[in-house]
Amino acid sequence: MSPKHLTLAFLIVISAACSHVEIFPIDGSVGRSEYSYVEHITEKIEIIGASRYPDFNQLISRQTHIDIELELSNGGTLIQTHIISSSGNPAIDAAMLDIIHYSAPYPPFPDEMKMDALKIQKRWQFMPD
Repeated sequence: MSPKHLTLAFLIVISAACSHVEIFPIDGSVGRSEYSYVEHITEKIEIIGASRYPDFNQLISRQTHIDIELELSNGGTLIQTHIISSSGNPAIDAAMLDIIHYSAPYPPFPDEMKMDALKIQKRWQFMPD
């Protein structure tokens, strides 16, 4: 590897080590401002989901849930998202990922949230009509 590439690789490692990323697990407790932010994100996703997929409930044949992780920058940009635990229904899984991507960008973090990025692990539960 050339010295130029070594310097670039070193800078990438340094910048990754300096960023502050919080992870809010599904079953973990969070602070008040973080809780409000996560609830706001959840509400936005659910409202957009209802308008984007008005027949979503037709996909649900049994009680199920899906666990998803979203990573957001402090400016509200969706960095990445992935399924932690599938609902068992590929149509539900695909719709949820589509809704999360379509809902972006999200609001910037409140001033109290002193972090560069946030990983939110969220469980959505579904019941048939």
